[in-house]
Amino acid sequence: MHRGHLAQHEVVGIGDIRVTTPLRTLLDCARYLEEPAAVVLADSALRKHQVSLPELWAEARRCAGPGSARVRRVVCLANVASESALETLARLLFAAHGLHPKLQVVITDAHGFVARVDFLFEAERLVVEADGHAHHSDRASFQRDRQRCNALVAAGYRVLRFSWADVVGRPDHVVSLVRSLLAPA
Repeated sequence: MHRGHLAQHEVVGIGDIRVTTPLRTLLDCARYLEEPAAVVLADSALRKHQVSLPELWAEARRCAGPGSARVRRVVCLANVASESALETLARLLFAAHGLHPKLQVVITDAHGFVARVDFLFEAERLVVEADGHAHHSDRASFQRDRQRCNALVAAGYRVLRFSWADVVGRPDHVVSLVRSLLAPA
């Protein structure tokens, strides 16, 4: 448990319960949680329009005291383009190893739209997908995903797919495999 002074504008009511605003909650989480968890929360709040990056930055700049540097680092790492916790963790893993793919890229070919991909190493034509169970939970979505992957390969892209177990449980393997496909032949 952590205690702190709350300004009146940092508290809202949900029914009879008083809670901190999304912005204040994010700042507290950035101060006290481990960095990956705090970035996951920040990305989610940005994606859901619960906070904006400018207001998050403005408050992060005002932070002082223990953990204030962590708050600013979390805000630096936050990215609205990450569409899931798994994508955020993969993005943080890549960045920690000097890998900086583009996020949420629409790929087209001579016939038009091919796919929108999680990560793209453009020069190497390498697509990396962070696959969660929620998006592959039924037969139709599983089939669409196979067709999409085949369309990417047919358009000249190489595709790597990683699950939560890969990104969280075998991060060195993920980085090694990505690096092996980025290395010149």
